[in-house]
Order: sequence, then C-alpha cells, then structure tokens
Amino acid sequence: MKKHLKLIKNEKGQMLLFVLISSAITIALFIGGVKLYISTIEESQFLFEQLEVETIIQMSQIDLLNMDKTKNEEIKTSYHFKYPNGENYLKLSKVKENRYLIKNNIILQNQSEYESFFEIEIDDLL
Repeated sequence: MKKHLKLIKNEKGQMLLFVLISSAITIALFIGGVKLYISTIEESQFLFEQLEVETIIQMSQIDLLNMDKTKNEEIKTSYHFKYPNGENYLKLSKVKENRYLIKNNIILQNQSEYESFFEIEIDDLL
C-alpha cells in the first residue's frame, strides 16, 4: 500500500503549481514587454538626436558656402554657428588647393556632444 503524507488530506495542492507557473509566465511576459517598450523609446530618442545632428551639419555646410562673398576675406580656420536646436563649432583644415577637411563639434540643447569629419570643396570663396 501507498504511504500518504499525513499533512495533505486532499488534492487541492495540485492547483497551486499551475497557478504559480502561469503567474510566473504572465509576469515574465509583462516585464519583457515593458523592457522592449523602454528600449524602443531610447532608440527613437537616439534616432531623433542623430537627425538633429545631421540637420545641423547640413545647415552649417550651407552657411559656410553661402558666406558673404562680397568680402574679400581669407577663409578662417574656425567658425561657430548657433541654431535653435544646438551649436556647431566648425574647424577647417586645407587638404588640397580648394578642398578642406571640416571637423564638426556639435552640442545639442540636451548637452549631447557629437563629432564628425568630412571633406568639402570651396571654390567660390577663394
């Protein structure tokens, strides 16, 4: 004959295991969904900052190329452009006769800093 545990008088304890496993799965799915939502928000904020940085770079490049051409000035080696969503500290270094390497130090309104390099041809200013 089987020996029965004297403390358990009925089979209602079987349901406890089912409830614990199903609640653990539910909580794990809920926490996973919250973490996924938070990471999606952080990713979209990063992409928005990246869009702001690219916009500032393009606006700085246009401002640099559209400088007052009536002044017969030499090209300066550094410029500072202020925009509503950030600032750009731009440094020029000559590569060839009309080609310059531009270093952009961009500071956004939320104090994020980005740095980028690219080469540009400036014919009209010389």
